[in-house]
Amino acid sequence: LLVANEEIIRDKAEEYEVLKEKVISRTISHYPNYDKIIDTIIERYQSSRAEYKLFLNENCLQIKDIFKDSETDNIRSLRCALQDFERVYELCNTRSVPENMIRVFFINFLIIEFEERAGRSYKHLFSYEFKTSNGKNRYPQFNDNCHLSSCDGWIKNGDWNQDEVIIDIQTHLDRLKPSSPEEQVS
Repeated sequence: LLVANEEIIRDKAEEYEVLKEKVISRTISHYPNYDKIIDTIIERYQSSRAEYKLFLNENCLQIKDIFKDSETDNIRSLRCALQDFERVYELCNTRSVPENMIRVFFINFLIIEFEERAGRSYKHLFSYEFKTSNGKNRYPQFNDNCHLSSCDGWIKNGDWNQDEVIIDIQTHLDRLKPSSPEEQVS
């Protein structure tokens, strides 16, 4: 029994096809049911906050869509992203951030985490070309108007700066407030 990723082997060994013909009698492909795996991950997720697990359940379809769009098939990255966002979720919850805004933060966070863990720079998500190119937009759900840039170091290097995240969240909350007396009246 030989377990291997044929695509990687083919890239690294020109003689693979010859060896395969002589040594390997059959190739069996494995196609995991990622939807079921993601359901199980969310179902078994351990959190001290029941609200976060409920949030994950409510956003299960978005999680699945982003996972598929990432084309990474990397369950470890998904688990890390869910775990990493929990800190952000707690800060949002204590500051009464509206649920729809938390959801956008979450979607952006997942997308950036997948891109970073796949070794792809996520800076292209903010480029004009990325937003306007037909058929090349991997993540139509990305919203650059609601990006917590303070989480970039957390995603990329594991550098958590709670004060910066709080300031970033507050900046987004302030954008929701009416800014002029006329807006406050209407």
